[in-house]
Amino acid sequence: MTASGARRLLLHIGMHKTGSSSIQESFKGFVDADRTRYATIALAPNHGYHLRIPFEQDIAPVMASLAPGAQPVPGTGELRAFLEELEHPAQDLIVSGEAFSTFDHKAVGQFLDTVAPSGRHIEVLCYLRDPITLPGSFFQQHVKEMLLSEPVMPAPEYQAALTPWLDLLPRDQFTFRKFTPSTLKDGNVFTDFCDWAGVDPVKISEKRTNTALPDGCVRLLWQLNRLHNASPKTADHIAAYTDLNLRLRDTISGPAFTTPIACLSDTSEMRATLGWVVQHTGIDFRPEVEAAAQEMKGRPLGEELNRIDSTTRAQLGALLNEMKVFRHRRAPVDVLMARLYRSAVKRARWQRRRNAIWRTTPRTAPVDPDEHGFRQDMLRR
Repeated sequence: MTASGARRLLLHIGMHKTGSSSIQESFKGFVDADRTRYATIALAPNHGYHLRIPFEQDIAPVMASLAPGAQPVPGTGELRAFLEELEHPAQDLIVSGEAFSTFDHKAVGQFLDTVAPSGRHIEVLCYLRDPITLPGSFFQQHVKEMLLSEPVMPAPEYQAALTPWLDLLPRDQFTFRKFTPSTLKDGNVFTDFCDWAGVDPVKISEKRTNTALPDGCVRLLWQLNRLHNASPKTADHIAAYTDLNLRLRDTISGPAFTTPIACLSDTSEMRATLGWVVQHTGIDFRPEVEAAAQEMKGRPLGEELNRIDSTTRAQLGALLNEMKVFRHRRAPVDVLMARLYRSAVKRARWQRRRNAIWRTTPRTAPVDPDEHGFRQDMLRR
């Protein structure tokens, strides 16, 4: 509640890769009497993802669909839940989602117009991650989610993300914080968020949702993604991909993956963006960029990802041996991964056919596949 007694909407807009998922999972379902409430929208703790549906289109038809007897449209349920949350008697309502930082001016305007009748005073929190560690974190996330096979690291888009909000809300309603342990309360984003929201962290159980994968594992998973995306999506290929993905995560260990700084470029565009960030948020990332500038070579990311250290190569070799895949000690990593993937597809095909025979064999006369040369036949195929 504000000093004047107005109820508040505490809006957390990310940005991406700043611990938002951990905050959301920790606060899911949190209610502190009539003091603070974490909103429930579509039964999901990440509100931004769901509120994009009504606010990134023309809001008028969605509003009209809320009338009794009206036909629902995409976003009706999400908007109704949001309006109900705004009217809740809780003094402070927390709404969180990285997707809010992707809203354009129209979406932000419609969002603010929707909140206005509730009388809630909006306070915005935004964490920003530096442009050195952010690209690598983005890349790893896409690789982990089996989405990325192209060798690209998304560049930070601070200005595009924040301008619509800064244009439509007074600056004193924003809190910007640098996502680094040295600037967060107790070095922890969850504790820092609780401090901003006025919530005692003892009342909530912190949940950590993201764990960085080892450097070698990310590089090999990227190779696997490339192979799978270029292959037919048969049941055998999907089963092989899933199996290898899990095997690589279980087998490859080592230091966590970080941004390959040699693949970054110290451009005038980046410098201009960092100047904008200082001017509008008070956060200065220029020292981090200066410290890494000598290592920035603009090297192609694909070339870098094809390099694996001796430990990762040994661990990959052990996996190849376990799956009985022939390997040449000096073979490039992409060749080794291609052999491993082909072997996994054959293995998946053999298992599927074996299971099919077992399902069609009468239970009164069980058949041992090995006795009928089944295994050898499948291997020959």
